[in-house]
Amino acid sequence: MSTIRILCSTDDHYAPFAGVMLTSLFENNRGDSFEVFVLTRGLNTESSRTLQSLGGKYPATINILPVDLAQFSNCPIRPGDHITMEAYFRLMATQLLPERIDRILYLDVDIVIDGSIRDLWEWDIDNYAIGAVVDESFCNQEVYARLRLDPVVPYFNSGVLLMNLNYWREHHVMERCMKCIGDNPDILTFHDQDTLNIVLKDETVYLPIRYNYQTGYYLSWIYPGYPAEFKHQVLDNARCPVVIHFSGPMKPWTTSSDHPFRRRYLHYQNLSPWKDYPLIKDASSIMMVRLALGRLARRIGLKPKKYVIL
Repeated sequence: MSTIRILCSTDDHYAPFAGVMLTSLFENNRGDSFEVFVLTRGLNTESSRTLQSLGGKYPATINILPVDLAQFSNCPIRPGDHITMEAYFRLMATQLLPERIDRILYLDVDIVIDGSIRDLWEWDIDNYAIGAVVDESFCNQEVYARLRLDPVVPYFNSGVLLMNLNYWREHHVMERCMKCIGDNPDILTFHDQDTLNIVLKDETVYLPIRYNYQTGYYLSWIYPGYPAEFKHQVLDNARCPVVIHFSGPMKPWTTSSDHPFRRRYLHYQNLSPWKDYPLIKDASSIMMVRLALGRLARRIGLKPKKYVIL
């Protein structure tokens, strides 16, 4: 079987979360070998050593590749954004990775892999730039109006991308993306994701939602806006997605998280070299009590369910 190649981006702050993501990937794909490329503006010695030592536990090599931020000088990051400049790094994969790499699977670090990705890796994208999963907000007409896109082509999420790098090179996708950013800085609310949706609207294969099951798919209030057929797909995969994506600002490594799959994240953290990494406190004691009371009220039926599963 072919080696599965993985791409991710991180800095020192997100390095433990990248490590948990990779741990979950390796644990659930023990029959496969991996070549991992970590793009970074700079990791300290401890973070680099720990990430690379993770590969030694599995059939995996982990390569740390430094990135010059000057290449992204025209890429906007606004006050209050919950992402960092690393979000744009994937757009320059063809320039930053060895030319021998013809396809690669990009994974955000706020993800855990809870099953085999062999079928995903082998998905046919020969005549396309990427394979991607529709975004949780694809029914929001404001997105299409802001980006001047036709809603007939669904808006996709960039947290999981199966990238055909040969296609990128032949069709100058990187250059087109950087031009799009330079031409449209004021409308790119979701950074690289908006850029890819504009540039690759006709060059994308849509993957099953089990390969990028985003937090919004669990929120009960979002379902009335979904078409009936898509709603059935979402519900059918709710309990057993292959890729769990903790999208949005609420992360499983914070004290206030109540995500239905938070325990899965903590399970993989406990298997990783970062098992003792503390949860990040993001709420006061009073707020934590209020959150706990809200969860209790939902469980006993005094408030409507927040998530479609508990």
